[in-house]
Amino acid sequence: MFALVKTRIPQYEASLKGTFNRIINSFSSARDIRFEISKMYGVRAIECTIDIYLKESPQRSRAKIDKVFSLLDASRIRSVVLSEGFPYPELIGSHRLTIPRIKTLWIKSAGKIASSLLAQSRGALSVAIYANRVSSDLDETVRYLLPIVRRLNICIIGNSELYLHGLLKEFGVSVITSSSASASADVHLMLQRPSSMPAIDSKAIAVQFYDDEYDLPCRTVINIEYSWPHRIKRAEDYPADILLAALNESGALRPEDIIIKNIALTQSKQ
Repeated sequence: MFALVKTRIPQYEASLKGTFNRIINSFSSARDIRFEISKMYGVRAIECTIDIYLKESPQRSRAKIDKVFSLLDASRIRSVVLSEGFPYPELIGSHRLTIPRIKTLWIKSAGKIASSLLAQSRGALSVAIYANRVSSDLDETVRYLLPIVRRLNICIIGNSELYLHGLLKEFGVSVITSSSASASADVHLMLQRPSSMPAIDSKAIAVQFYDDEYDLPCRTVINIEYSWPHRIKRAEDYPADILLAALNESGALRPEDIIIKNIALTQSKQ
């Protein structure tokens, strides 16, 4: 379960209507804070609205927001989506709450990202994948790409011999496990941060799925725009990419829901 939190400037004062669960009962006397349980996304989510008055002091506004974050924390909610232009977002750092990581959604769609990049680059046919361990995300990416690429180079740190042997047996020569051969790949997917910066051709494109990025000699992906899934109602008050990341973390997204609309790259360094 995750939470959506927004503020509003009320046009009139209204009292809470009804109760939904322990969380809402805890705030039954707080007229400026409203909670609802929503299933509009296919999973249970808590929606919270905080009334912020025009003549209200910043201290009072901050106290209300902090109170909401404290209750969510105490209720073991960990993932929170804040509305566009949310005031005092830094208050979330005082609690065991996090904003959903967009790059987690990137990892879930790594195969589609590589496929889109290959389609945009004339003559690009090879992909290199870097990972620090064998995981379901790695395997999903590998199996998505193998039918559509001419050459897939897989560089895994750690115990991966059995996994790689199984791939070689199943798919044959299209799988390359030599780390030195990855330098010539057209697209590089770095699912986890390599221990040292790999050799990459300046004409290649790289995607780094972590925050502490290398300064690579090639173009890198800086933003990915996703289309909103048709089967899921859109909540206009919240950033679409963050909300999609929350739905992904909750397991509410199907593979067909993740549709890449646009990929932004850095400028060429040549």
